[in-house]
Amino acid sequence: MLVSILAILKAGAAYLPLDPTYPEERLRFIVEDAQAGLLVTTSALAAQLPQVTPLLLLDEQQEAIAAGASENLEVTTTPANLAYVIYTSGSTGKPKGAMITLGGLTNYLSWAQQFYALESGNGAPVHSSLAFDLTVTSLFLPLISGRGVTLVPEAQNIETLAETMKQGHHYSLIKITPAHLEMLNQVLQPEEFAASTNALVIGGEALLKDQVAPWREFAPQTRLINEYGPTETVVGCCIYDVPQAAELSTALPIGTPIANTQLYVLDERLQPVPAGVPGELYIGGDGVARGYLNRPGLTAERFIPNAFGQQAGGACIRLAISCAIVRMGCWNTSGASTIRSRSVVSASSSGRSRSLSASIQRCVRMW
Repeated sequence: MLVSILAILKAGAAYLPLDPTYPEERLRFIVEDAQAGLLVTTSALAAQLPQVTPLLLLDEQQEAIAAGASENLEVTTTPANLAYVIYTSGSTGKPKGAMITLGGLTNYLSWAQQFYALESGNGAPVHSSLAFDLTVTSLFLPLISGRGVTLVPEAQNIETLAETMKQGHHYSLIKITPAHLEMLNQVLQPEEFAASTNALVIGGEALLKDQVAPWREFAPQTRLINEYGPTETVVGCCIYDVPQAAELSTALPIGTPIANTQLYVLDERLQPVPAGVPGELYIGGDGVARGYLNRPGLTAERFIPNAFGQQAGGACIRLAISCAIVRMGCWNTSGASTIRSRSVVSASSSGRSRSLSASIQRCVRMW
């Protein structure tokens, strides 16, 4: 499937990853909503997919595929062309496809290749579903850096990833969620931490200091990086490189923006709030998605013009409210952004969806 993704991109098309374990109703909705022209799969998985789009069965059509031309296609793409569409479930419960451009993907990969030092180490394992953008880091970064990709069967449990880490590959990085990290802490011995990877890139949930504590103690040379970003901003839009010695707060900050990215913590009037004052997190820059596929109304609601900066050409860049996963955030005095609450309760204000932090939720309940 990795080769298929590269082939789709090389042909100038955008890929839409599907998880065959999704309910049939969800798969059907995504395929029909995206108006996909072709489903690339295998005969073993074909029965699980909605029969509404032509199928290319890799295992049954190998000879025909091999007989095709091997020359590079004459394809002209620009940074504005789509690289991929990933569907996420928002507050409405109906999946929506975030349209990620080649420019946005390139910006993230160019930054991450340098920041995560991919030239050191032996690539990365891919252990989660391709339908989550977490895998973008593990798939593309090793390949553009001349390193390997280890495909770990995602149907296996976390112990399979742990066994892979014990084999001495010494990866450049391993991309995981805090939940993965907590489970790895339980199945790995302290002496096994140090030799597994140069860096742990952790994202998808709030990262707690207790989850990184074993690595700070037993693998102090391993970089621990909290990477935050909604799907609408290409995997990660800001990072916090966890210091080895400093005292940490219970919940780690999400840090500072990556290259060509801006973070704003704003009040309800879209004005910046002072350090320490909670507000809504807005994200702007090269990584902001084009919008939601075939959802112009939702796109207009969730993506607004960036009033705080302009590109060289004078065009107003788009700024995304990470509304599907909007968090109450604030700036600390060191300039890093923090997330006050990962719990989302939607409230309607002037027809727009808002999220309430845990502290506000408590006040509302008391009132």
